[in-house]
Amino acid sequence: GQEKIEKLNLKMTGFGEVLPPVSDRQAVVEEGGVVTLSLTKDTALPKVALPQAPVSEFTESTPFIQANNPQIRSMAQKVVGDASTVDVAVERLVKFVYTHVKDTYVPSFSNALEVLQSERGDCTEHSVLFVGLARALKIPARVAVGVGYWPAGEGFGWHAWAEVQIEGKWYTVDPTWNQV
Repeated sequence: GQEKIEKLNLKMTGFGEVLPPVSDRQAVVEEGGVVTLSLTKDTALPKVALPQAPVSEFTESTPFIQANNPQIRSMAQKVVGDASTVDVAVERLVKFVYTHVKDTYVPSFSNALEVLQSERGDCTEHSVLFVGLARALKIPARVAVGVGYWPAGEGFGWHAWAEVQIEGKWYTVDPTWNQV
């Protein structure tokens, strides 16, 4: 399946003057109107002790990501249990969100607490809940959006996932598809 792919090259047209961003995982080359995206899978999460980071933009609570809410904080602690490293905590959070949130289309953008309580949502709700739980543990996290390959739909579509920062590097995790 797609989780075994280490590298992928895609040739695409139609970007115009605004090309996709370049990162450690994504190289972008444009030649004659054809854009080649070279995508590389992240390495495994490093083993770093919890808690990982002081309060920052990516660990603070927001109106949509209520990391300081008692229910969010309590659930985050319960889910990670005796985990002492960020990689184990993140793996447990991904698995929890994947099993806790039932895949349902939600026409409005839900917040982390709403998702925890309703136990339903699509990729944005999975991602917002994961980020809220991670931030409650002071693991820097953010929601990312873009295009993902959806095997059931046999093609690409809009998708949201999460990223965690460990030792200054962002790593992609996907609580909707249970991928670390």
